[in-house]
Amino acid sequence: MKYVVYIDVFFAINFFMDFIILLIARKLLKPQTTIIRCFLAALAGAALSCIITVKSFKSVIMQKIFTYGVISTVMAVIGYPIKSMKAYVKCILCIYAVTIALAGTVNGLYYFTSVGRFMYEGINFIRFIFITAVAYFITDFLVKYIKSRWKNTGKNDIYNVTLVFNDKSIKLKGLYDSGNSLTEPIGGQPVHIAEYDKIQPLIKGVSADNTKIRLVPYKALGTDMGILKAIEIDMVQIEVDGEIIKIDNVLIGIYEGTLSGAGMYDIILNRSIKKWF
Repeated sequence: MKYVVYIDVFFAINFFMDFIILLIARKLLKPQTTIIRCFLAALAGAALSCIITVKSFKSVIMQKIFTYGVISTVMAVIGYPIKSMKAYVKCILCIYAVTIALAGTVNGLYYFTSVGRFMYEGINFIRFIFITAVAYFITDFLVKYIKSRWKNTGKNDIYNVTLVFNDKSIKLKGLYDSGNSLTEPIGGQPVHIAEYDKIQPLIKGVSADNTKIRLVPYKALGTDMGILKAIEIDMVQIEVDGEIIKIDNVLIGIYEGTLSGAGMYDIILNRSIKKWF
């Protein structure tokens, strides 16, 4: 029996599946990547899959290496900013884990819902897209649920933070606070709050004429309305699970007091960065 493979349909199906897998993996890995990079990575993965199908390796071993090694590596390198072997291994394992989870979701839809009957009536590209999209939303929901449950098991919300300003830098301990929604009132720029004593070496000797300073009104629980002076620095770097998250042009609110009585942290991070956590 001979099978006819329509290479355009084969390419479209592989691209769609790869793109969904990379989008879900992106949420788990928390890299500083973009949807465009995931899109390009999915295009590369689908193109290489077509090459394997057309070329048809004589050696089964070589075909497996190319399918499960080369293609995954190319997609990972294009899709995510990999800077170490540890990050590479983590990325590859995450992609395969998401692939298995997505396949399991599609399988579950087939056997335990009316989707199976829907597919039995005749599968085409449109139906495939619909079923895969449903599987994506289910898998995405499960990923978010697992992440939230993991966070509630007592994961430490204190991170190593580096502030960079005028070719100087300081290292602090930052607390990710989902309750810190403070923003600058005119532009709506998020504000992180740091102790003055801790960031004083960073801003010492800096001319006010060459610095962007904002006055940010705030009201904390049990306190009256106040005004917080904020300064715009060049960059904040946050270490999250071994990866360095870089955020440019950040407003730092200057608090003339102690944020943590026990000295556990020096800066309170705005909840706007929650996508990395």
